[in-house]
Amino acid sequence: GNKRVEAKDLSGKMRNRKRGLMKSSDFAQDKYAEDLEKVIAELHKRGYVDAYLIDDSMHIDSSINRMTIFLDIYEGPLYYFGEATIKGNEKLNADYLKSKLKYKPFDVFSSESYEESLYELYTAYQDIGHLHVRIQDEKTTKSDSVIDINYDISEGLPSHINLVKIVGNTKTKDKVIRREISVLPEQVFNRALLIRSVRDIMALNYFANVQPDLVDLPSGD
Repeated sequence: GNKRVEAKDLSGKMRNRKRGLMKSSDFAQDKYAEDLEKVIAELHKRGYVDAYLIDDSMHIDSSINRMTIFLDIYEGPLYYFGEATIKGNEKLNADYLKSKLKYKPFDVFSSESYEESLYELYTAYQDIGHLHVRIQDEKTTKSDSVIDINYDISEGLPSHINLVKIVGNTKTKDKVIRREISVLPEQVFNRALLIRSVRDIMALNYFANVQPDLVDLPSGD
């Protein structure tokens, strides 16, 4: 069913595949459902948004102990990114938010770029303390193959830091760690400062890992 994407580019994403001209691999039943998802995800990544699996089947030749897998897919049309519009934003201007998008108009539509763009918008608001921002994205298809995306943003209120707790420290005094922490009680949360704090604590060379854990309070802080 594939017309424009080569079969090897799709089967190459599967765990259950022939590894080379002279090399086979054992069939892993527990990976098969995931393999089917990967094939369709690859089509979505390449701009075939409507792609889906019609049917799958297997044939086993017991004389040589070999299996052949048949996948019948609907590839569908190739889509492109159209215009991006943003509304509901007050704290960050639209041009800045658009600069965070991982695509430009008339790029081939990629589910990967689409998801990364949404992540970048959330991150932009987390950097200024709006941890509870909500972004509703709506896709509209025009001209049969171009997808416009509208991002409707509910910014919410900024979250403040209540307490900074240190757990798991057996190497040094807590005050040594606190000297390296840039996120402090009563400050508006700042994701960039949190990342810096983790980096600076790691630079002490006392710990194998430093893991920040955010706990939401009823107040939103």
